[in-house]
Amino acid sequence: MKTDWVTWVIQTLIGIGFAIVAYFWKKDQASLQARLEKVECRLDAHDKQLAEMPFVYVTKDDFIRAIARVESTVNENQRKTEAKLDKILDHIMAREKEN
Repeated sequence: MKTDWVTWVIQTLIGIGFAIVAYFWKKDQASLQARLEKVECRLDAHDKQLAEMPFVYVTKDDFIRAIARVESTVNENQRKTEAKLDKILDHIMAREKEN
């Protein structure tokens, strides 16, 4: 009879120990699941931003090509303007020689 009582106490303590471990395990798993959902939401937001990226941002190579094109157009326009100004200056100089 004495050993039955000791066995019952040991089994109860082991059961309580398992219950405590299971409680904290469940609590930890719930916390991890909440953090995982939060991270998944952030990843979805980042994926959405990445999907929109080509429409909003320009790659470095495309930017360099576009700037080179703009510079060549500006240089060409500048040459044309300088040629026209040279002609105007020639006409002014010719009129001054006539007078």
